Amino acid sequence: MTKLSKILKWIFWIWVGLMLLLQTANLVMNGVDRSTLVIASELLIFLWFGIVYFFRRPLSVFVKTIIPNLYLRFIIVGYFSTVIAELVYMFSIPMHRELAWDLTLTAPWYLLWMIFWFRLIKKYDYSLTEAFVLAGVHGLIIEGLINASILALIGLPLFIALYGCFFIVPYLLMKNDFNEQQHISLGKKIKLSFIPLIAFVIDAVWIFSLLKIFSLTLH
Repeated sequence: MTKLSKILKWIFWIWVGLMLLLQTANLVMNGVDRSTLVIASELLIFLWFGIVYFFRRPLSVFVKTIIPNLYLRFIIVGYFSTVIAELVYMFSIPMHRELAWDLTLTAPWYLLWMIFWFRLIKKYDYSLTEAFVLAGVHGLIIEGLINASILALIGLPLFIALYGCFFIVPYLLMKNDFNEQQHISLGKKIKLSFIPLIAFVIDAVWIFSLLKIFSLTLH
């Protein structure tokens, strides 16, 4: 790791930490409600990643035993990780307040997101850090589109960290199983990483259709 990359890594995680501290202060000063409880949801996502990271070796063996097929294993574990993320947001800012509807609305996005990423990772040699950051950038783009707010930019590292954490779980457990990856430049990896965003466009159409058909409201 170069000196510059180390410095950027420290800046990134310090920024994330400051964002978490600000949200904690907001919770303390303004009391408990759905908006201030977001910090709890975020910490639970980091906890989920921490558990998987700490037990990654036995978990890798376990999931490989029960799901031998790499494609199915990646998609199932990846989708399960996104469901965990949705569950921990149910008491703060869920897409829909009923869990069944929340998971129905988000299912196409997360499933297709994992499928697109699997195809990229199977073919090209994304490192864990590259996959973590580039998938996390999707969080910035999606949150920016949803919130249309400068806060999306202020919270850039936090969104990257959150989306990166629940996305990287299947790759973290299965990195050694991808043994036919081609080496390509970082620039090409960055360009290709935008392909999985197609999943969000498809899901946006899905969500809009269900909202109209069933007269649903978000949040």
